[in-house]
Amino acid sequence: MNSSFSESLQQQLGQLVMVGFDGFVPNAQIESLIREQRIGGVILFRRNIESPAQVAALCRRLQAINAEVSNIPLLIAIDQEGGMVMRIEEGVTPLPSAMAYAKGGTVVECEALHRIGAAELRQMVININFAPSLDINNNPNNPVIGIRAFGEDAATATNYGLAAIRGIQAAGIAATAKHFPGHGDTEVDSHYGLP
Repeated sequence: MNSSFSESLQQQLGQLVMVGFDGFVPNAQIESLIREQRIGGVILFRRNIESPAQVAALCRRLQAINAEVSNIPLLIAIDQEGGMVMRIEEGVTPLPSAMAYAKGGTVVECEALHRIGAAELRQMVININFAPSLDINNNPNNPVIGIRAFGEDAATATNYGLAAIRGIQAAGIAATAKHFPGHGDTEVDSHYGLP
């Protein structure tokens, strides 16, 4: 196998990988993964968040490091569903949990608030939101979904979930419908075990 083909394959494989890292600024590990492994994306967690201004500077720096070696921009992702799943809490519009929309808000309000939240993410150079959760909360013993679902039936979850997706995409951010089908009907927290 010639070295240019091998390098090209490595770059293509790297584009399939999204990683997290520790810190408020790029550390040596993430810089190496971007420059040498040509990873396709970075996910931010609370361990990366101080303020919206800091997040914007972090994301700009990550994109600048990536631009040294690739003309394909990084995907920079975050879980910013609203309610109890908001990685950035200070300095942004507080979004209610998904269930709150169905219990006291309209589909139009759901779309509008998700557009506002996504526009704030875009200002911070984040380009993908791992939201909304389209699970159906049909099992009261589920330890992980609960209020993260728009409702207890498919029609409600679909109507509000599609509104959230429209709002996120209208702000120029990629939305991610999650989780695995049937996750709302499990009794094991999938972060700790296999449902």
